[in-house]
Amino acid sequence: MTGLRSRRRGFTLIEVLIALALVASTFGGILALMRATIDNQDYLERRLFASWVADNVLNSYQLEPDTFDQETDTGQETVLGRTFVYQLTVASRTPEDGTPPLLHVTVSVEDSVSGGEVLVERSLDFVDSTP
Repeated sequence: MTGLRSRRRGFTLIEVLIALALVASTFGGILALMRATIDNQDYLERRLFASWVADNVLNSYQLEPDTFDQETDTGQETVLGRTFVYQLTVASRTPEDGTPPLLHVTVSVEDSVSGGEVLVERSLDFVDSTP
């Protein structure tokens, strides 16, 4: 009987291989999840910075509209080492109810690295104060 007991101790090669396969597949899934999380964090960071650029451009237009072209203007801004390209578009709207004319200002911002993907688009309406 002692010979039978000593042969039953430990794991067989098949059991060890199955355990290693389970551990490897679990680690593979964890690594894929970590990679997706890091990629998503980078995208959200770029969108946050792009929204800051859009807000800055709209605020600059509110404060000094004469520094921009009349209908469209483009430029670049760098936020924390990342360069963003913005396009400002101004369209005049005349309401039918007799209220003063409005300027519809739209800013679209894209990351210079992403290759033309618009990350943020913001727009505001201002009362047209030009005579």
